[in-house]
Amino acid sequence: MRLKFLLSSIVFITILSFVSLYSSIDESGINRSTSSFNSSRSVADISCRQAMSEYLSASVNEENIMLWHLFKDDMAQVNARYLDHEDFDSLSADPDHNFKQTKTSLLEAVSGLYAQESGILTAGISRGPEGTEFVDGQGVFWDVKTPIAPLFDQNWRFNIEQSGNSIKHKLEAVDGIHILIDLSYIRPQNAVNLKEWINNNISKEHRSRIRYVVVPDGIVDY
Repeated sequence: MRLKFLLSSIVFITILSFVSLYSSIDESGINRSTSSFNSSRSVADISCRQAMSEYLSASVNEENIMLWHLFKDDMAQVNARYLDHEDFDSLSADPDHNFKQTKTSLLEAVSGLYAQESGILTAGISRGPEGTEFVDGQGVFWDVKTPIAPLFDQNWRFNIEQSGNSIKHKLEAVDGIHILIDLSYIRPQNAVNLKEWINNNISKEHRSRIRYVVVPDGIVDY
C-alpha cells in the first residue's frame, strides 16, 4: 500500500505537469490533421496521449522493480493468486536446492504459471529435473531467466552482457533446452537492449527456443 500511494502521487503530479505543458501550446500552430481521413485530433492531443501512455507504462515497470527489491528484503510477497494455485508448491520446489522453495524459485513458478495462462507455454507444466525449471505439456524443457534492474539510488547498473551470456551459455550447454525470459523487473530500454544483444550474439536456431514474458502482478506490497 505504501508503494502504491507513492507511485500514485508521482503519476498524479506528472499528469498535472503534462496538462499544464500542453495547455500552454498554441493550438493554431500545430492543430493539423494526422491522417487522410480528416481526423479531428490535434498533434498536441496525440503527443500528450502518447507521452502519458509511455510514462504510465514505464511506471508499471518501476513498480515491479521496486517490488522485487522489497521482496528480496522480505518486505513484499508473491501475489496470492499464484500462491493459491494448485500447482504452485510443486513448481516452486527447486531440485537444485533439495526441493526447497527459494525466492528465485517462487518467482520462477510465477513466471511459469503466467506464461501458461498467456499461452506462451503449452498447458500442463510440471516441475523439471535439476538444471531446468519446467516441462510443458508437450514435453519441452524450460529454464527461466529473470534479469533484474537496480533502483535509481543504487550504485550498480543492469549488465546486458552478463544477462545475455547467461542465456547464451544455457542454450549452448543443455541440448534442446528452451529459455523463458521474464522481463518484469527491468526497464523498457533494458529489455530493448537485451533483445538486441540476443539478436546479435545468439544463433537463429537458439533464438527460436527463446520466449519472453512480462508478469504485471507477480509481487504485491504488504
